[in-house]
Amino acid sequence: MSNTRALIALLATFTVFVAVMIKLTVVQLIEGDEYRFQAERQQMKTEIVPAERGKIYDRNKTLLAYNSADVSFFVDRRLSREYGNDSLIAAEFARILDRPVEEFEEKLENNRGVTCVARRVDPLRALPLKRLDIVGLFHREESTRVYHYGALAAHALGYVDMENRGVAGVEKSYDNILAGEDGKRVILRDAVGSMITVLDEATKPATPGGDLVLAVDKYIQESLEAELDSGLVRSGGEYAVGVVMNPNTGEALALAVSEDFDPNQYYKFGNAVRRNKAVTDMYEPGSTFKTFAMATLLDLGLCHDDELVFTEEGDYHYYDVRVQDSYRYEWLTVKEIFAHSSNIGMSKLSHRADEETFFKYIRSFGFGNMTNVKLPGETEGLLPKPAEWSRYTKMSMSYGYHVAVTPMQLAAAFCAVVNGGVLYQPQLVRETLDKNGGVVERFEPKPIRRVISEATSQKMRSYLEQAVEDGTGAKARVDDVRVGGKTGTARQVVNGEYSQTKYNASFIGAFPIDDPQYVILIMIHTPTVGKYYGGDVGAPIFRGVVERIALRNPSLREGEEIEKTFASAVPYVGSSRSPSCKLDSLIAAKTADKSRMPDLRGASLREAVAVMSALNLRYELVGSGKVKSQTIRPGSRIAPGMTCVLKGENVAMAEATL
Repeated sequence: MSNTRALIALLATFTVFVAVMIKLTVVQLIEGDEYRFQAERQQMKTEIVPAERGKIYDRNKTLLAYNSADVSFFVDRRLSREYGNDSLIAAEFARILDRPVEEFEEKLENNRGVTCVARRVDPLRALPLKRLDIVGLFHREESTRVYHYGALAAHALGYVDMENRGVAGVEKSYDNILAGEDGKRVILRDAVGSMITVLDEATKPATPGGDLVLAVDKYIQESLEAELDSGLVRSGGEYAVGVVMNPNTGEALALAVSEDFDPNQYYKFGNAVRRNKAVTDMYEPGSTFKTFAMATLLDLGLCHDDELVFTEEGDYHYYDVRVQDSYRYEWLTVKEIFAHSSNIGMSKLSHRADEETFFKYIRSFGFGNMTNVKLPGETEGLLPKPAEWSRYTKMSMSYGYHVAVTPMQLAAAFCAVVNGGVLYQPQLVRETLDKNGGVVERFEPKPIRRVISEATSQKMRSYLEQAVEDGTGAKARVDDVRVGGKTGTARQVVNGEYSQTKYNASFIGAFPIDDPQYVILIMIHTPTVGKYYGGDVGAPIFRGVVERIALRNPSLREGEEIEKTFASAVPYVGSSRSPSCKLDSLIAAKTADKSRMPDLRGASLREAVAVMSALNLRYELVGSGKVKSQTIRPGSRIAPGMTCVLKGENVAMAEATL
């Protein structure tokens, strides 16, 4: 009996041994690779090391956008369920973050695998959470994009999504520079998911993104936004758009849409608000477009300053189309047609240009093409080709209908009118920097083509100045700053027809007009309070921006130049005396002897004109800036009615090829 039991025990032992050997053979030889893979999958984890996104500065190196080192917390649901830690995790997060416990319970109940329970927690608040020693809970350092000034320049900057990818503005356009290159690391974990070590040999460090220095000036941006907001309140408009550019480089110094949003919380705002209407939305510009039609006609030599045109007492019929003016003038000079914004005058003058040539000029100003300002969603506007024109199209275009533009297009084209005739590509970024602040790439001004001659540009500056001094742009006038500009009022197209109640009011101008350094475009969509004309709605906003810029840069004021130039010739006592008094003193000093020609060299053309008028002398102006020479020699005898040619110092400008 005992032998039988021993035999049974021996057989059982042998069977178990054989079974174990078979299992080991299967595990190690047949399924070894699979089990090894599963073990490595549990114990070794490859993590992405996000690259630090590059910072964004304004042109003066004021920091606009940067990153904060926040912490995100995750739960491995397999481990948390196995160890029964779901309730503990929810309770601790609710207590430390002071939020409802149900919020965290719902996240854990409704998700499987790895679940994010708290994303981008502030480092200080995250500290006690990081100290929690709970199986299945782990954290990851993540950067959060911070826009230091909130909504300031939001449409230029854009924003990033939850994955730190650029979605709009320069954040998207220059995402390849800002984003950098992610790294990776391999982490060895124990059975409950706690980190044991990092495998250095499998680690690839992240490469931080490059920094951007914008052309935007924070102070000018603040000025533009403040004036747009106050102007919008006064006019009751739906929204406003503003652009400030340097006409000599194409740099966008400010870009604003009054329906602004906070890029730190972009998800709280709809797409319509986040849309950059300065480049995505087009509109018929109305009389601001007369600037380009008049520049075309002058450049072609088809009209002259003092030429008289009959403007039909404000009511003109061309075939079966009726054209009206706001004021009932009979005869106007060409310059007065522009200053008083006569639709009839422009219509008649436009007939002198053939369609192909007129189209070529308008196209050369950049209309019907994208400006390539490198902002997402830019549209090219609408410029029909001559083959698509009716007998009225060219006439309508001359005063801003049957053509659609974006605000950025209009601003860039206006720069070409006042800067000497060269169209520049608008630019929002000046340079890119590496992580040490060294310049990687500097973006130089990009001239596209010469559109009009320098002489035509000079003449247009005088036209624009008269439109402010004596025409529809009177409310853009600024004490002691020479400005020029053009008003615009256009009916909106609603359901395919021109509305009788909805308008776009705009103003575009430059200063100082004898040597323009700034171009400012203002457009108000659907003003509803008071008058809706561009001269009443847009011009005061323009004036406010000019005054703010001049406040920071007094050299732009005409009075400052008078004080510096004539300090030795004109007695001046006290600091409270107004610049206009200085001009009065200058005139008095220069005209003390009305029989002799004064020396006007070194004075600005505006000052020289004031003296000539006081002496009853005729004058002709050549060039711009300060007076370099005069045809009547200083000290010569003069008599009323004599003519003196005053030549100014022109700013040299490099030719751009067509």
